[in-house]
Amino acid sequence: MHDYPPDIREKFGPKSEEADRLTRLWAIPLFAVMIGYVVFAGLRVKRANNGRLSFRDAFKYVYLLFLSFWTFDLVVLDWLLFTTIQPSFIVLPGTEGMAGYKDYLFHLKVSWPAVPMLVIPSAVIGWLISR
Repeated sequence: MHDYPPDIREKFGPKSEEADRLTRLWAIPLFAVMIGYVVFAGLRVKRANNGRLSFRDAFKYVYLLFLSFWTFDLVVLDWLLFTTIQPSFIVLPGTEGMAGYKDYLFHLKVSWPAVPMLVIPSAVIGWLISR
């Protein structure tokens, strides 16, 4: 709900406590799997390189993996699924046909700030992998 365009959020109203709880419940394992995969993949690259991987190479590899997740989220989930195909489970009750559902630029604007922020976990994970 908090990721929907403003016009839809305004019409639908605030997120329920149950929905907020479920968001947190699903977010934790999702991020754990994503980070676990990045660490696992980085360690496989290190192993394939005879146990050596510079921080620079580990950082670049991890950053590109995170950037791949970011790109998949924007292009496939946001633009293709949410904005173009728009299955019924995406449309909140009472908000059918609203302009926000077709706002491609909104998704780019709200997700773009994550790109430079990916440097932080990439540096931490890259450092750990390179040790």
